[in-house]
Amino acid sequence: MKAIEIENLSFDYPDGRPALRNVSLQIAHGEAVGIIGPNGAGKSTLLLHCNGLLSGQGIVKVFDELLTPKTAQQIRRRVGLVFQDPDDQLFMPRVFDDVAFGLLCQQKPMDLVEERVAQALAQVGLEGFESRLTHHLSIGEKKRVAIATVLALDCDILLLDEPTASLDPRMRRHFIELLKTLPQTKLIAAHDLEMVACLCSRVCLLDEGRVVICGRTDELLTQRELLERHGLEVPASLTLQMTEGADLSIA
Repeated sequence: MKAIEIENLSFDYPDGRPALRNVSLQIAHGEAVGIIGPNGAGKSTLLLHCNGLLSGQGIVKVFDELLTPKTAQQIRRRVGLVFQDPDDQLFMPRVFDDVAFGLLCQQKPMDLVEERVAQALAQVGLEGFESRLTHHLSIGEKKRVAIATVLALDCDILLLDEPTASLDPRMRRHFIELLKTLPQTKLIAAHDLEMVACLCSRVCLLDEGRVVICGRTDELLTQRELLERHGLEVPASLTLQMTEGADLSIA
């Protein structure tokens, strides 16, 4: 089953600058796909089209349902978006209030809200944080709370924009391990190609709003010349594997 299907999607910013050009992409249910490319490639813009926050020309389907202004609200209940900067997502005074906000907007009963909030915080390793003040949290804790806000809604798809940005090395490792445990379909826009190599079975390279190539992660992320042409580099872990493979062949 296709979780997301995009056909010939194009979008211009209000000043007329093109952001996406004839993008076509399919994401299978349960798949984790990395969207990579240089700054300004259209990665974040593409994510914003997958739950209707932006609307361009073309077709976007979520679980075979056409995304339109009429269906957007219902589809957003299945597609959770986590922004790069958690301060763009968290706006309530307490952690509980932020995580519960979407459920309360859906007029869920309070006992269910409390249960879902507790479950979501447990999933991200923040048990007992309900009463903590959001603005007192570290950046890593804020990112976990931001994920909890969408997990509480029992989303089927997670859209993650630069999820490891601004994290120190230890928190970054913990965050990657957290994302590995989440069963949802994941579409991850990132410059962190090491993270993409750890989490994604497939990657799609965007540049200047166009799809350059999509393919298996282990194959595409080892194409040094291709990546360098688009402002990227082979992840260090894959460079090491390539070097070790070369040494073995010589021996």
